[in-house]
Order: sequence, then C-alpha cells, then structure tokens
Amino acid sequence: MRFQSGRNRDDASTTDSDRTPLLPRFHHTESKSPSSLASIGTAISVVFFLIGCIRLVFMITSYLPHPIEPARPEPAPIEIAIIGAGPAGIAAADKLRTLAQQRRVLINLTIFEQSHAIGGRLVLGQKSQLIYPWNDETQSPIEPEDITGPSLLFSNNVLRSHATSTGARPAFRDSHVALGIFDGKSVSFDITCPSTATSWGSWLGQIFKYGASIWRAAKLPTGTMGKLHRLTTLDKQSGFPFATVESMIIALGLSEETEMRGIDRNRRNSISETYQNEVMTPETHRRLGQDVAEINDLALSMALQDVDQSPSHSGGSTREILEEMMRRSGAGLRLNTRVISLHYELISEDKKVWIVESRQEGSEQLEFSAYENIIFAAPWDSALTDVEKQFDFPMQQAEYRSRYLTFFTSRKGLSSSYFGKTPEQILPRIDPNASPEQLSGVHEIAFVREITRVIDDQVATESLFRILSTSQIDDEVLRSIITDGDQDSMTWVHRAFIPHAYPLLFARTSFPPMRLSASFWHTSAMETFTSSIDGALFAGENVAALLMRQLEMEKSKR
Repeated sequence: MRFQSGRNRDDASTTDSDRTPLLPRFHHTESKSPSSLASIGTAISVVFFLIGCIRLVFMITSYLPHPIEPARPEPAPIEIAIIGAGPAGIAAADKLRTLAQQRRVLINLTIFEQSHAIGGRLVLGQKSQLIYPWNDETQSPIEPEDITGPSLLFSNNVLRSHATSTGARPAFRDSHVALGIFDGKSVSFDITCPSTATSWGSWLGQIFKYGASIWRAAKLPTGTMGKLHRLTTLDKQSGFPFATVESMIIALGLSEETEMRGIDRNRRNSISETYQNEVMTPETHRRLGQDVAEINDLALSMALQDVDQSPSHSGGSTREILEEMMRRSGAGLRLNTRVISLHYELISEDKKVWIVESRQEGSEQLEFSAYENIIFAAPWDSALTDVEKQFDFPMQQAEYRSRYLTFFTSRKGLSSSYFGKTPEQILPRIDPNASPEQLSGVHEIAFVREITRVIDDQVATESLFRILSTSQIDDEVLRSIITDGDQDSMTWVHRAFIPHAYPLLFARTSFPPMRLSASFWHTSAMETFTSSIDGALFAGENVAALLMRQLEMEKSKR
C-alpha cells in the first residue's frame, strides 16, 4: 500500500478543509498560576464559614423563649331579627345564611313568629302544631295544599326550585277538577279545570251563551304569566337584587300590566261584560278577594290562570320544604311570640341598635333583645306606628282583606237538590239578587279529599270540604248545603279566621320601598305587586341579598 506524504500540520499553508473534520480542534491556553488557585480556595472557605455561622444562630435562637402575640379577638356576629316565619321570612333567613357562608360574614339570625308554627297564612289554628280531622292525629293533617289547591307546589316555580335545593323530589300526578258557578238556582257554568280537559259538549254550551269571550279569556294570561314566571331566572345581569319593586317590574317587562286595569284589558280583548260579571268575577273573588273592576291586568291574569291550572298537577309538600329551609338557615325560632314594639337606640358613641320588645303567648313577662338589622317579613302591624318616625322613607302599607276558612267532614256529598249539579268546586256568583241569603259572602265550596277512619270496627269513608267566605258559616248553613238538614251527616268542623288573606292589587305606577332605613327592611312591599307564594319567597331572597350587600360594604370600611 502506498502512502502519500502529507504536509506538516504546523505548515501555515494548511487549510481547514485539509484537516480531519471528526477530530476536535485544540487551542493552546496558558495554565493558571498557583497564587490564583489559592485565592479561589480561600473565598470558598469564607462562604462555607458564613453559612455555618448563620445556621448556628438559627439553632440557638430556636431554643430561646419568644414573646407571644395576643390573639386577635373573633369578631362578634351581626345580630339580625326577622319578624314573621312565613315564606318571605324563611326565604330571607335561608338566603342570608347561604350568602354569609359564601362571603365569610358572621351573622346570628332570630325569627319571631306570633303563630304556633311556621308558614304564615298557610297555617291554621292557634293552639296546636297541625289541624287534624276529628282531632285524630292518625289522620293526615290539613296541609297548605288543602287550603290553596292541590297544585300549590307545581304552579309556583320559585317554590319548586327550593324543593330541588332542599333535596325534595316530589312526584306530580296529572289531575283535574269539575268547576261550576252557582247562580242561586243551579250550577249554570260547568267546565273541567284545566280547561283542556273539558268535553266538547260543555264547550259548545258555554260558547252558545258567551260566544268568543270563552277562548279570548282563556288566552288572556298566556303572555303576562310567562313574564311573571321569569322570577326564577332574574340574576345579576337582570339587576338582582332589586333596590325597588319598580326596578323589578321593569326587569320582568310588566309595567303595562301593573298600570292597566283588568276591565280595560277585557275591553281591549273584546271580552263581554256578561262573561266578566258572571264568570270572571267569581273567579277573581276566589283567588284574590276582589272584583274584576278593582284589580290590575296582572292580577286578573294570575286569577284566571290559577283557577284553571291549580288542579292540573297534584303532589309534593310545601310544609316540608319550608321546614327544611328553616332548618338549613340555622336561625333561632321563637314561636308564639308577638313583637310589641321596636325602638332604635344609641348604645355607644357610634353604634345604634334595634331594641325588640316581645311577649310569648301565655306569659305576662316582656322580653327585650338587641339587633343591628331587622327584616319585617309580615303584613305591617298597626300597633307599631310609633316606629315609623325612625324610618328614612315613609311607610306605605299594603292593604288587605280578611276571610274565613271552614273545613268540615261529611258522610254524604253536597246536596243535589240545593245545587242541581254538584261539581267538586262551586263558586257562587257575587250577586245579591242571584245568590241565596245563606250563601251571601261565600266565594267557594270545594271538595278537598276523601278520608277513611274506623268507627266501631267498621271502615268508614267521608268527604273533606272547604268553604271560603267573608263571614263565619254556622252549622245550620253547612247542613243545608250538604244533606238538606240531615243532622248526622256532618261529623267535624274547623273554622279559621285569616286577617290578611288577600293583599289588594290595584292598578298603580308607584310601589312602597323595601328599605325603610339603613337597617330596616320590609318584604311586604312585594304584596302590592303580586300575591303568591312565589312572590313572597322572591321578596325574602331579594331583601336578604340587599342586606348582605350592605353588610359587605360596612365590613370593607372597617
């Protein structure tokens, strides 16, 4: 093998291309002097020495006693009183507790209720927790659904949302009720509710008498009630919580409906005056305690839809939902306790509180307690007029009408010789010339449910009925409408007086304020706008959110 002689690597003519590319190139550097290496070693030693000193200091100080910083005192909870344990008061307590936990605000809630149980106007009686037919606690008690109608839970969307939040899973059943209007001689108007269940024969008879007013009235509530049902969807984007009832109405798009009279809406929709007087007026008296001529368009739609749809779906327990909301709120509950007076007093240089004077039923002793904020969640008590001087805004009370409610059981049904037909729900026509004197002031006679009990080892089935009236109904009238004077047919009666049964819903453009002072709130302002359990629940939630927003602002200033 021949080898070609190569050039010397140190030859200046050698180029990079002549060198082997895989071999690294080495550059000549001068070696460091011994003195430089000694300086580096000394610096490293000094660094390690300093680190050792620092560790030693930390070890020594860790064994020395340290001064103990005094613990910061836990802030006292904000005392809030809620007067009234109806749906509005319970919803306010439940919402306040939820918001306080989310925003880390310490609160202490106390609810005053003059009745023996929670529920407001859905509670009957004064001496026992529940009312049982024949006073027999083995029977099912009188429930809110027995008072208002079987679809109380289904027809109130806000209440249904609370049922979901409490874990309730009510099973609803399709149902219907035969409705008749009694003209003093016989049941002249006979349909099935909901109206979609009415037979063609019944429809044809009513169309022949009232013409197109029948279906025009049926369509009347559709758009209006669709707007009102948006209460469950109102959020921060919509303006929640609302400082005024007016702002809430604007958000729902119901300004025209609250300003317009019901009779004007009927005229605009070509509903005859005959149909208005003979059919609509009994329906509005049953639902609102008012004539069509008195109420606004929104109230008219509420009454018509409630009468038609209230029997459509039965099921669920409103009482159990309210009880669970009450438990979840963690509020202290003072039942059978009436608030006697309220005073706003200065207790230090920069702090004022509300002094609540109360008395428990059966006791002569007055109790006094202090609260920083008050939510009044009941119809305004005229005995508290002195406190109005301490409000920043004038107190505008909602107006109400009272009613009597009578439950009774009978071995027989309603008298066919008295009424002719005996549908499950009878609405007497409000006409002195039409209604017999015995039924003067009676707005409804309704079958509620069947009840079974054992008498002398025999199973007996009886009927439970409800009567709504402006005055108390005596036993003689009850017997005459049941069984033509049969003394033994009626087996049990319970009468109740409801002092604030119906808030009056006039056409109006202004509404009472919900905030009466910096520390006093009033939910009943909502009852000048709508009369429903949904409205009461929403009012409680709205006021609770307004109060919590104020508490957060005060907290940020401290």
